[in-house]
Formats: sequence, C-alpha cells, structure tokens
Amino acid sequence: MEWKTVESDVLIIGGGPAGCMAAINASNQNINVVLVDKSGFGKGSNGIWAQDGKPLKFTIQTSSARYFRDKEVSEAAQGMYSKAGFDVDVKIMEWASYISDLNQHKMPFHLIGMEHPGDPYIGILFTFKSGAAYNVVDYENSRIDTLLEQLGVENDAEKRKVMWAEFIDIAAAEVPYIPIMQPLNLYAARENVQDSSGHLNGFPLFSNENFDARNAVVL
Repeated sequence: MEWKTVESDVLIIGGGPAGCMAAINASNQNINVVLVDKSGFGKGSNGIWAQDGKPLKFTIQTSSARYFRDKEVSEAAQGMYSKAGFDVDVKIMEWASYISDLNQHKMPFHLIGMEHPGDPYIGILFTFKSGAAYNVVDYENSRIDTLLEQLGVENDAEKRKVMWAEFIDIAAAEVPYIPIMQPLNLYAARENVQDSSGHLNGFPLFSNENFDARNAVVL
C-alpha cells in the first residue's frame, strides 16, 4: 500500500451533506481543505474530487422564467461548489419542463426559492415537512415534523425562538438544503394611504377603500 502525506488547514471527515457544506464554507475563507471519506475520493491536479478517474460531478437545474436572477444565483452556487472541488454544470430549463421534473422529484440538485412575510414558517413548512408539496428531496425527520406542527399553533414569540433554534441546529447538521441568498424586499406607500386593517408579521394590510394604487409605491 502506498502512503501519501497531505497537509491542510482543515481536515473534514465524511463526504455527506454536512461535510460538503463544511468544505464549501471553509473554501470560501480561502482555507486549504482536505475532505476524507470512505468512498475513496481524492483531489486531482485540477482541484476536482475524483474516484478512479471519475470526477464528483452533478448538475444544478433551474428555470429561465421564474425569478429575475435564477440563472445568476445558480451560477454563483456553481462557483461555490467548484471552489470546493466539485465539477458542477448549470442547466437552464423552460418553466413548464422545470416544474414538471420538480414535481416528479427528478432533480437531485436544483434551485428553488420560497417567499415569506417576516416569519419563515410557511416556506419552511412546504420544503422541510415530510411529504410536503415542495419537499422534493424527500427529506424526513420526525422531530422536524413535530417542531413544525408546534410552530403552526404557537403564538408566544419567546417559545417560537426556542423552537426555531432547535430547528436550525437539526437543519445545519443534516443539510437537506443549502441556503444561497436571501433577497430583501422593501414595501412602502405614500401618505394618502390612510388606514390599515392590521398587520401580518410586520407588513401592513391595507383596506381596499383607503388604498389608491395610482399613488402607492412598491419597491
């Protein structure tokens, strides 16, 4: 058996989702990373992980007609993975084909976004709960399911913080999804919008009779 000495700033044991995410984060800090896994992958001269000459390769699929920056965000993710030693392509698809493959769970790597007004509950529920509509990676964790059920009925802000903290710890360890970006949407209205019917997680809900769309500004 031939032995080889490899030096690194960070040694990561295990090439599962958490190990891959750790490799990406470390690479983003310009740290020399070595990822060790029983599968026998090693970095080639081109910096890409490979086994028996076959690169660790996958494709990120995304749509050309969903949100404004899907292609650019996917390419940013491609760069992150490439820096960590993965051979990654980006495939741009028409929306009809994309959503069809997505609903049939044919995409192991894909870009998907969820919007939420203030609290992340709805977006998380649809993507993390077992059997949920957009849980297209078939992720299952009974404790996550229980936490989401509790978050759906708990109104106490401090108790929700504790639940979310536990959720984040589990999600960070198992990494069913990799967060790439969080856009900031700003909402504003001119002074002639006089009254509101209440608030939903900090966003005003204006009644129709007091809302003049001609003078409202939405950014």
